Amino acid sequence: MAASLRKWFARFLGGVDARARKPNKQQSAWRKPVVRLPLRPASEPTRYLAVMTVAKNEGRYLGDWLEFQRLMGAEQVYLYDNGSTDDSPEIVAPFVREGFVTLIPWATFDDEVSPQRQGYAHALCNFGHDFRWMAFIDLDEFLFPVEAPNLVSVLRGYEDCPSVCVPWFMFGFSGHETPVPGLVIENYTQRAPFPPPPRHAKLLKWKSIVQPAEVVAVTGAHLFELASGLTGGFDERKTEVTADKATPPPGDVLRINHYYSRSRQEFAAKLNIVRFTTGPRTHRSHTDPGNRQRIMNMIEEKTVDDNTIRRFTPELRKRMRLL
Repeated sequence: MAASLRKWFARFLGGVDARARKPNKQQSAWRKPVVRLPLRPASEPTRYLAVMTVAKNEGRYLGDWLEFQRLMGAEQVYLYDNGSTDDSPEIVAPFVREGFVTLIPWATFDDEVSPQRQGYAHALCNFGHDFRWMAFIDLDEFLFPVEAPNLVSVLRGYEDCPSVCVPWFMFGFSGHETPVPGLVIENYTQRAPFPPPPRHAKLLKWKSIVQPAEVVAVTGAHLFELASGLTGGFDERKTEVTADKATPPPGDVLRINHYYSRSRQEFAAKLNIVRFTTGPRTHRSHTDPGNRQRIMNMIEEKTVDDNTIRRFTPELRKRMRLL
């Protein structure tokens, strides 16, 4: 009883369960406490789909990624900028003026929790009440329906699910040594097999589209704790998905093309990039360079051609004035 009361009281105050801040042997140098959300008043969403992302120095790819979100039916993008020093502000400025993008400066401010996880919690608490659905993806991830015209038309069939888990399809170099002009979805067409073989289990991940009102905690970049007590969600078959569930979402209805490397030159640079900095300590991205290289080797070991997403190319080129 006492433990239950402590947990409830922590949620009521919007605090983080103290036990969640204790690192365990599975945690990396950057500790990964659960970010619990305060109780929010019930509200009826007035808008349907938003996309949230945390980005840094992604100017080269911002334009077509943002237009793709609009093409998929997103009404709003919340772009949390973690200290870009490239031309990202100039690229995103027209989208901000149109009201499609809300740009949020997002300097790292917590020495224990990543800016991404904190940003997810901020977006859910400050903007989530307006939307039926909110997708959480990165700038190298393109979330799309396999056959339907857009995401909205698919999600209307999943409103009885608090969270929909969409699998990664992992794309590699596609033969590109250096960055190439044009659209990402047009240039990168070779990926690892899906589902991956058991020895490549690291490639088997997914991201979530959630109903914000149902989320009570951010547990990571991939999964959320829901009001039902489930940490996870449901795949396109409406089958339960959790972190320890090995059966992959099939990817027949929804997919995320994860352009993990882009060109060889860009991947080599990524191995040395410091993604987030916090006070006296410096933290690299969620995987260390050695682990990134191992994942890349898995992707490139045996690739298959995949042009599924390219049906959106003509309209995206038109919107980007690349005719």
